[in-house]
Amino acid sequence: MRILYCFVTAVFVLGSAVAGLAGGVGGLVLGASSEQPMQILLLALIVVVVGGVGSVSGTIIAARPPALSSFRN
Repeated sequence: MRILYCFVTAVFVLGSAVAGLAGGVGGLVLGASSEQPMQILLLALIVVVVGGVGSVSGTIIAARPPALSSFRN
C-alpha cells in the first residue's frame, strides 16, 4: 500500500511540474495581457454552467459557440 501512495504522489508531482512548465512556456510564446485571464475564466465558467459539471458531452456542446465566435474576431 505504501508503494501505491508513493506512485500516486510521484505522478501528481510530475503532472504538476509539466503543467507549470507548459503554462510558463505558453505565456512566453503566446503573450499575456491583464484583460485576458478574466475573459478566459468567464468563458470557462459559462461553458461549465451551460454544459453541466459532470457531463463531458454537454461541456463540448456548450464550448462550440464561444469557440466559433472567437474565429470571427
